[in-house]
Parts: sequence; C-alpha cells; structure tokens
Amino acid sequence: MMTTQLPELPGPQPSGPQADWSGSSSPYSTDSAYSTYSGYTPDEPNNSARPPSRRGRAAALVAGACVMTLGAGTLGGAIGYLAARDSLATGPLQVAAASSLSAPASGSIAAVAAAVQPSVVQLDVSGDAGSGTGSGFVIRDDGYIVTNNHVAGSAKSSGSIKVSFADGTTADGTLVGANPGYDIAVVKVDRA
Repeated sequence: MMTTQLPELPGPQPSGPQADWSGSSSPYSTDSAYSTYSGYTPDEPNNSARPPSRRGRAAALVAGACVMTLGAGTLGGAIGYLAARDSLATGPLQVAAASSLSAPASGSIAAVAAAVQPSVVQLDVSGDAGSGTGSGFVIRDDGYIVTNNHVAGSAKSSGSIKVSFADGTTADGTLVGANPGYDIAVVKVDRA
C-alpha cells in the first residue's frame, strides 16, 4: 500500500493538545462545567474610568442649586438689613393723613353688597342632630329667612333657632320648611 503526502495548507496548522489547557480533551467531560485557560487572569474592573451615573449628576445639581439658593438668600437678607437700617436712621416716621372713602359706584359689586348687607342674618341652631352656625338672608318684611338645610335642618323636630340681625338685634326662629335634596330651608321669625 502506498501512502501519499497531502500538500501543506496555508496558515496555522492545528497541533496536539495544549499544555496550558486545564480542561479535558472530551467536550462531554464532567470535571467542570466551564473549563478555563490556566494562563489567563482577568483584570479587575477600573471603576475610576467610568463616567458618573445619572443619579450622581442629579445629586450634584440639587446640591449646587441648594448652595446657590442659600447664598442668594443670605446676600438678599444682608442687603435688606443694611437698607432698612440706613432708612430708619434718617428721621422720624411720616404718617399720611387718612383719606375719606367715597361711596361705591352704582351697580358695582360693592354697591350691591352694601345694599343687601342689612338683610344678611346669622343663625345659631341646636337640636337632636347637633348644633351649628350658618347664614341666611331675609326675603320678606314679615320675617321669612332663606338659609341652607344643613344649617337649619337639625332643628326640624325639636330644637331652637336663634337669629342675629345686621343691626345687632336677635330673635327666635321657627323652621317652616326644608328640602334636604336641594339643601334649602325657610325660617320664620317674629320681630314685634
């Protein structure tokens, strides 16, 4: 039998097992799940080369803003103190004369409020359901007052209603009617 020599292939040629390889020559070896090259030692990570994280930058920005705010407040306080100290030392305090107030313009909100103010009343209510204070307004000259049910409703069965008028007088009131759904109530007083 005759053997023939194969031509040599270009590039590096495989050789036998390497002396530095610590794994088994069998790919199905059970000695180690991952064989490592014994001549290689991984470098420790260099954390100093890593750029600062977003959290670090945000903390630096917040700290810088706090320092700037504190500095600006201190500077403003010092300037205000010096300005006030200098202005108080210049002489006695000048008080302006009080000016008289004119009547509100007709039809303005202030004029309407001034016109209805005498009809606004305060109600002090107590009853089985509790006690409270609220407001209402006189709607007729014979003593009918409109208020909210949540103000006067606790005096429905047995309770008392004390009405204080804008002129300082008071009178006892009686609950005439109430509608909890619309939160409205009518109280009657006798001002004889």
